[in-house]
Amino acid sequence: IKANIRSHFHNQLMRDSYVTPESVKNALLGKEEEANTIISFFTQHNDQYKKKVEAGEATPKTYSRYELTKLRLTDFLTEYMKDEYRVSDLPIRQINKVFIENFYLYIIKNHDCSPNTAMKFIQRFRTVVNFAQGTGLITADPFANYKLKFEYIERGYLDKDEISRICNKDFASKRLEQVRDIFIFSCYTGLSY
Repeated sequence: IKANIRSHFHNQLMRDSYVTPESVKNALLGKEEEANTIISFFTQHNDQYKKKVEAGEATPKTYSRYELTKLRLTDFLTEYMKDEYRVSDLPIRQINKVFIENFYLYIIKNHDCSPNTAMKFIQRFRTVVNFAQGTGLITADPFANYKLKFEYIERGYLDKDEISRICNKDFASKRLEQVRDIFIFSCYTGLSY
C-alpha cells in the first residue's frame, strides 16, 4: 500500500506539479480516474449547456445534438474500446488523433452518416475536449494535428417557376405562411433572416 501511495504521489507531482492528500487518496481509491473520463466530462459539459438553455442563452436543439454526440461516443467506447482495450471509458488524457479518427470512422460506418455529418459530431466532441482543457486537466490539444475537413456540397437553386409556385401555395397554418413569406423575401432580396 505504501508503494502504491508513493507511486500515485510521484505521478501526480510529475503531472500537476502539486499534490494534495485528498488527490492521492482519490487516486488510490480509483476515484480520480472515474472523474476524469471522457464521458464524465461530456456529462459535465452537457449539464452546464442545459443550464444555458434554461437561461435562454442557447437553443434546445443544439443541446439535443450534444446529447446525441455523447450517446454516439458512449456507443463507440462500449463497442470499439471494449474490444480493443477492455474498458468502457477512457481517461480524457488518452484522447489522441487515432482515437478521434476511429470515432469519425465509427460514426460513418455504424450510423450511416455522410462525412460532413460525421465531422459535425467531431466538431461537437472538440468543444467538449476544449471544455476539459479549460479545467487544466489536458495540457496538450489532441486536436492540434487533426484538421476538421468538410466536403463542399453544390447546393441546388430554385428557378423562377418554382419560386412562383411557392408564392401561390396556400398553407394550412398562418405560421407556415409567414415562413413562406420570409423565404420569398430572402429569395428576392438576398437577405436571409
